[in-house]
Amino acid sequence: MGFIVPRTGSGNGSGLRGPRIRGRGIVVALERLEFEYTGAPEEKEDGWEYLHVGHVMSGDLEILAERLPAQANATKIHVTTSAIGFGSVWQMVIDEFMATHKVRGCEIWINDDGATPAVVKLRLSQLVREMSAK
Repeated sequence: MGFIVPRTGSGNGSGLRGPRIRGRGIVVALERLEFEYTGAPEEKEDGWEYLHVGHVMSGDLEILAERLPAQANATKIHVTTSAIGFGSVWQMVIDEFMATHKVRGCEIWINDDGATPAVVKLRLSQLVREMSAK
């Protein structure tokens, strides 16, 4: 079982939460990215409260979503990833997704274990499909 060790003194604003110690002294750092989008929704999102797609495994990710009716024109996306330094790639993939689907009124958590941009797009598409099906 691991534990979080706070990182101090970096001051680089990278979003690192600190190394996580697992097993025999193996250090795994996680980067946290946050995005926020506002505007009028275009997707039908009624009928769901919480959604979960995918599973965190080697090279994959999971997405959790919670509907926030009080914030109908905003979406917050939180990414926690083991792939450090790819913030610009995440920004591009999520910007493209939000421009295409205009998902609003929810908060989304993406827990990533090194998924490729294609897998991220696949899971986001699955999320939209689940939103529409409920």
